[in-house]
Amino acid sequence: MEKKILFRILSVLCCLTIATNLCYAQGDQPSGYGTEDNPYLITNYDELLWFAKYVNDGNNSANAKLTNNIVVNTLEFDSNGEIVTKGKNYSEWIPIGTETQMFKGTFDGAGYIISGLYFNDDEVSNAGLFGKSTKNGSIKNVGVVDSYIKGKNHVGGIVGHNGNCTVSNVFSTSTVEGSECVGGIVGYTEAGTIVNAYNMGAIKGISWVGGIAGVINSVTVKNVYSSGTVSSSQSNKIVRGLFEINENGNRVYNAFSNTDFFDGSVIKDNKGRTYYNDEDKKVIGKTTAELAALTIGFVGADFP
Repeated sequence: MEKKILFRILSVLCCLTIATNLCYAQGDQPSGYGTEDNPYLITNYDELLWFAKYVNDGNNSANAKLTNNIVVNTLEFDSNGEIVTKGKNYSEWIPIGTETQMFKGTFDGAGYIISGLYFNDDEVSNAGLFGKSTKNGSIKNVGVVDSYIKGKNHVGGIVGHNGNCTVSNVFSTSTVEGSECVGGIVGYTEAGTIVNAYNMGAIKGISWVGGIAGVINSVTVKNVYSSGTVSSSQSNKIVRGLFEINENGNRVYNAFSNTDFFDGSVIKDNKGRTYYNDEDKKVIGKTTAELAALTIGFVGADFP
């Protein structure tokens, strides 16, 4: 008798476990299989959030493609890039890719835009649409607009920490805040590529703060510009129009810095010290109006 009761209890527990797993798998799971040939087709925010959780739970090589513009929250900002309506119950974003589950699949935005991402935790590093990406990964063809992303270190509009992933055809018009390694597109990037990218959002931090990336290390950067404000809360820290160059092996081509915030066609910190110039025409200075004209036929021409 006791054995029968025990067997029934175990059977019920097993059924509950299976039901829970099925609920998670089926909940807001998008169509597709997550493969290169048949990626998950994401149509709304619930499916995007499902994908973030799915990757972070150990499926970091999954592939996805957007099929619609996605609105997460409706955020309002003042002229300094600060949220006007603080205290509202926003849907909080979970960055795709973690310290242990770095994203290495392909995420294709297909020219669509994600707006209203909200992440606000200054004790968490690796924050952005993607938290942490790694070798063989590809993040492309997506814009993140009207969003608020605030973390600790390695914070970016698209990727917080990029480790040898290709980031291409992307842009951000979002407020990005953090302490160290804060960038409009990528917070910190080591190896990999950033190509066809621009930032028009407010970037704020303490040290290693840049319009495109906080720090680049052995990275190829091509066709990028930033026309947003870049600032540090401390006057003696490193701030760049585009990025801080760390070590050797970086290859920079056709990059534009905003001369309305940084003198001439050089990248300086806010104490006026020159760290990188355009002797080889790698970094070219342009005004905000001139940078705005680059959107046509640069990157974003294929975006809605």
